Amino acid sequence: MIINHQSTFVKTILAKSHPYDTRLTIACDYEQLFTFYREGKRFQHVDIFVAEFAAGGASTAKKIVYLKECKHIASQYFPMAKKYYQKQIVYTYLIAKLGKIIPISVFEWLMKWKNRMVD
Repeated sequence: MIINHQSTFVKTILAKSHPYDTRLTIACDYEQLFTFYREGKRFQHVDIFVAEFAAGGASTAKKIVYLKECKHIASQYFPMAKKYYQKQIVYTYLIAKLGKIIPISVFEWLMKWKNRMVD
């Protein structure tokens, strides 16, 4: 997600007009911010430190569920998003399987190599 929800400030009246969709298990913040964006709400970046959080939350632990929810949300308005998220789901699934069948040291080396190739 481009916008980190831990560091967003949303006007109360706006949040009440479109509360989190609790039918979503992980991506309810994504859906809310995506809706605000679609509706043309104004976003403003403020370059200050607002929040510190630990990596590895629900969207990391259940990444495939999170990606499926994001795919459902975004593809309703942007059909090309379906293909993007489907690639991310397959990639995440394959990486998870690979991590289970090869030694951790080899897996970590491969991930570092992949990250250098992408950067």
